Amino acid sequence: MVIVGGGPAGYPAAIRAARRGAAVAVVEEKRLGGTCLNLGCIPTKFFCRRSAAADPRPWAEVVAEKDHLVDGLVNGIEFLFQKREVELVAGRGTLHGGGDVVVAGSDEILRARKGILYAPGSVTLELSALPVDHEVVLDSDDLVNSPLDFDSLVIVGGGAIGLEWATICRRRGLEVTVVEMMPQVLPGLDADVARRLAGLMRRTGVEVLVGKKVEALERRNGGVAVPLDDGRTLEAARALVAVGRRANVEPEALEALGIEVDRGRVKVSPRLATTAEGVWCAGDAATGGPMLAHVATCQGIAAVENILGGEAAVDYDAVPWAVFSDPEAAGVGLDAAQLRERGLAAREGRADYRALGRPRADGHTDGFFKILAAEEDGRIWGAHAVGYGAAELVQIVSAALACEATIGDLERFIPIHPTYGELVAEAVEDWQGIATHKP
Repeated sequence: MVIVGGGPAGYPAAIRAARRGAAVAVVEEKRLGGTCLNLGCIPTKFFCRRSAAADPRPWAEVVAEKDHLVDGLVNGIEFLFQKREVELVAGRGTLHGGGDVVVAGSDEILRARKGILYAPGSVTLELSALPVDHEVVLDSDDLVNSPLDFDSLVIVGGGAIGLEWATICRRRGLEVTVVEMMPQVLPGLDADVARRLAGLMRRTGVEVLVGKKVEALERRNGGVAVPLDDGRTLEAARALVAVGRRANVEPEALEALGIEVDRGRVKVSPRLATTAEGVWCAGDAATGGPMLAHVATCQGIAAVENILGGEAAVDYDAVPWAVFSDPEAAGVGLDAAQLRERGLAAREGRADYRALGRPRADGHTDGFFKILAAEEDGRIWGAHAVGYGAAELVQIVSAALACEATIGDLERFIPIHPTYGELVAEAVEDWQGIATHKP
C-alpha cells in the first residue's frame, strides 16, 4: 500500500501494515513525525517543562536542546522504517486516481495494489482579517524556533495551542494576554474545567479575556496594536494568532477524483474509507474525530486493518483530550452539556485536589477531578479534570470507558497511596455518596 503523509496517522500505520506483511511506501514532503513531533506536541511539552523559573538558561540553549530531542525521535522512526522495510519517498504525494500516487517534482509514480491511505495532516489556519507576517504577528510554527527576545505577547485564541504558549511565555517572564471570542477558553469543551482553568491561569499572571473579538492586528512602534470589539486596544511586542488548524488538502482536486470533502475535511466512513474506491483517509484531514495526534494514530491503524480486510473503527466518544497549560486540563467522554443534548440522565462525583495528601505534600492543591456516570446503572460516560497531572488522571477513566465500565467496576480500582490517582477513587466514592474526604 501507499501512505501519503508520515505524521502521527501515517507512520504508525506504515509500521502496522509492514508487520502485517504488506509492502509499504510512505510519501512525506517534510520530516517524519509530522507537525506533532516537529512543531507541535513534542516541542511544546518540552518547552512547558523547560520554561520554569528554575531553568534560567538562555532560551537559545533550550531551543537547541529541543532540536536534539526532535532529531532523535525522527531518527528513531527512520530506523523503524528500515527495520520493517518500509520505503520512504521524499516529496509531496498527489493522488491521481486508479491507485496511483504521483510524487511532485519527480517522474515517480507509486501504484498501490491494496489501497492508499491519505494522511496529509493539517496546517495553521490563517484568517484574512488577521494576517500573519511572521515578524511581529506570528503563528505557532514561528514560536517553536523563536528566541523569545521580546517582553510581551497577545495571543488571539484561547484553545489548546494558545493556552500552552501562554504558559510557556509567562514562565519565561513575558507579559501575556489571551483573547478568546467565545464565552469560555477551550470552546466546546467542559465549561466547568474551562472556567476553573481560566481563573487559575490568571493567578499565574496571564490576563485572560473571553467574549472579546479582535478586530485587527496593526503594526505600531515596532510592536503590535490589537483593537478589541469593546473599544479597548491592547499593545504588545508580538501577537500570536492561534485560531486553529485546517486540513492540508486541496478540495477541488480531491473532488475531481470522486473524493467528497465536507467543510474542508475528507469525508470518511466509520471504516475510514473515502468515497473513492481504494482510498482511505486518516488524521487531521479526515472527518469524524477531533484534530488530535492520538486520534490520528488510532485512525491510521484502523484504516490499515480495514485495507487488509479487517473490520476496525474508532470510538470517538472515548477519545481523551488534554491541554498542557499551567495547570493542566483534560477530559474524556461526554460532559454534562453533551449528556443533556443526548437526553441521558447522569450524576457527578467530584474530588478536590486540596482534600488529599499527595497534592498537599507537593503543593499542587488547585484543581478538581470529576466523573460522570448514568443514574440508572452507573455506566461511566466521562471524566474531566483541571490541576497538576490532570491528563494522567483522565487516562484511568479512558481505560474504563474502553471497557464500557460502570462505577461499580471502577470501585474495585485500588490506587497507590499517596498518589494523584486517589482523586479518581475519591470521585467514585463521591458519586456513590460515601466520599471519605468530603465533609
